[in-house]
Amino acid sequence: TLLAQNAAARSLIISLDCKIAQGKTEDRQLYFKDFAAAVIQLQDKYPSVKNNMFIESTELDLLKILKGIDEDIVCYYNDSDFETAINTAGIWQLDGIVMKDEDISMEQVKAAQEHGFKVQIWESGWRNYKEVLNKQPDYFQTISLKKVLGK
Repeated sequence: TLLAQNAAARSLIISLDCKIAQGKTEDRQLYFKDFAAAVIQLQDKYPSVKNNMFIESTELDLLKILKGIDEDIVCYYNDSDFETAINTAGIWQLDGIVMKDEDISMEQVKAAQEHGFKVQIWESGWRNYKEVLNKQPDYFQTISLKKVLGK
């Protein structure tokens, strides 16, 4: 497969945005454990990309389960409120936060980084990507790579 055989692909950073369907299961903790097991299985299948694979979610319980299985799994908490995101990441020793471009300022990015957290910003699509990059996040997510590259 591409990830297993291609050196360039192994240098990519993969951020798995783990969205959990609401109300689909009676026992959410069991569901999270099964979901976490599938993530671990994926990382075990592609050990060469494990260090470049981030897990991001709004589901704190899922991130806590993943960290409980393997403390080296890189987990980012996704929230629309900066204070909630940074406090939650700190309490649960997560690696960083993920926020929508319009929900975080340059000052907040800097504050999070000064406290040892990585910051991912995802582009909402309507902003100029240069404005987002000027906030100097550690990682930037876009659905329009051609626009960012000027193609």
